[in-house]
Amino acid sequence: MTGLTGSGSSSSTSSSGRGTAAAAAALPEDLRSPSYAIATANAVMFLACALVPLLPASAVLLNHKAPQIWQLLTSSFAHPSLESVMQCVFFTYVFGRVVERNHGVWTTWAVYIACGATAAALAWWLIPAKAGLLTSAAPAAAWGLFLVGVGIPRLAKKPLEVACLAPFAFAATTGRYAHASAALLTDGTAVGHLVHVVGAGLAAALASCVIHVVEGILEARERKRLEEKRQPASNSSVQ
Repeated sequence: MTGLTGSGSSSSTSSSGRGTAAAAAALPEDLRSPSYAIATANAVMFLACALVPLLPASAVLLNHKAPQIWQLLTSSFAHPSLESVMQCVFFTYVFGRVVERNHGVWTTWAVYIACGATAAALAWWLIPAKAGLLTSAAPAAAWGLFLVGVGIPRLAKKPLEVACLAPFAFAATTGRYAHASAALLTDGTAVGHLVHVVGAGLAAALASCVIHVVEGILEARERKRLEEKRQPASNSSVQ
């Protein structure tokens, strides 16, 4: 009786585990995809700032006059205009899906947040407080997804594809920072609109290196595991 009970308990546990996994797999793609989740977070943040009086945009965008540490994160999901959020949602969907398919869910989130936060941090450091700007790091975060998903990995294999997409993505990204152009001058040239893009680019380059190294290590471990699995089989066949 005890054996039967234990067997039944084990069977029910494994069945519930399979049921949970099946339920997770049965979720709509929108609920499983980080690209959709990031795009939704951008839209929700914009609506919240527009509809909730106690949540002004100056609290979540990067306020260069009085910056707050949390704005390094929130500015990656906040937008000053409807046009900005629509454009960011489009780029996040297109390029985020590429990162998601090639590298997985958590990598997509990590790349988006790292590129956005780095862009905001560089802007905080370089753009003076007297500029009195409110900036969003979301376009720069989307630019980071483009670099990690398309720009860097396909540059050697498909340079024509990158050459076609990069100017469009770059122009759209820098266009979001046109108001920040005169905030920083170098030899008389307005370069304020490039600060966020450079920050996201540096983070994307580092993220690509880390992804390459980590995936190389995981592939090597998997090859070693498969080789060790084959050895007992080959030894038994020889005997």
